[in-house]
Amino acid sequence: MSLKNKLLFWKLKLINRSGDQLKIKRVKLHNSTVTFRKGEEVLHAYREIYRDGIYTFPSSSATPLILDCGAHIGMSVIFFKQLFPSSRIVAFEPDQESFDLLKENASQFKDITLVQKAVWIHNNGVSFEQTGDMSSHINESVTTAVKTPSARLYDYLDQPVDMLKMDIEGAEIDVLLDCKDRLHNVKNMFVEFHGRANDPEKLQTLLSIFRDCKLDYYIKPANDWAPLPFMHMKMENTWEVQLNIFCKKADTSL
Repeated sequence: MSLKNKLLFWKLKLINRSGDQLKIKRVKLHNSTVTFRKGEEVLHAYREIYRDGIYTFPSSSATPLILDCGAHIGMSVIFFKQLFPSSRIVAFEPDQESFDLLKENASQFKDITLVQKAVWIHNNGVSFEQTGDMSSHINESVTTAVKTPSARLYDYLDQPVDMLKMDIEGAEIDVLLDCKDRLHNVKNMFVEFHGRANDPEKLQTLLSIFRDCKLDYYIKPANDWAPLPFMHMKMENTWEVQLNIFCKKADTSL
């Protein structure tokens, strides 16, 4: 990590320690500005997106098409625009508080389409639990969830897509099953998998989608919260298994 990035990292840590989660804050990030409220979330996103570079991908096009499903406040959008300034981005974010910040952060750039809808398997709307943070998700069983517009991802995959990024808090299996017939149009795909320790079939289903669509994949832990899994494997009210999965079209020439 460069000295500049280290200084920014420590600045974000100091902001996070202030504990003020309501006040609008701004920080410079590689000649762009990030507007945010929750320092902890920005610090987490900075670690993943900038320090670890999890969304870095190659493209032979100067104007790659990127679908950002679960854009949150837009740090991924900023990263993609810094990686490919002329990229075309469609960013989906249904949570109202996050979308308001996404809108401001995306306003620095051109060729970004913002969609305030939940990525799903139809366009008829879903019950969505808005938490105002990265854990907002589709939840058809909670009475406090609000009816939120939805967008069928399948409709956006009718053309070549250079990067499909999916961080949609547990909805990824349903959406990818619905999109199987069009995943051949996707060159690179990032999926954050959300699962339970007692539900291995869910991960098996996801891997079978990759196999059927002839996608190579590489898996890393996204949240290694249990250093001693035999002693403590389950947690209440959260995803126990979180994986970052990187997919590319298989090289059939080998």
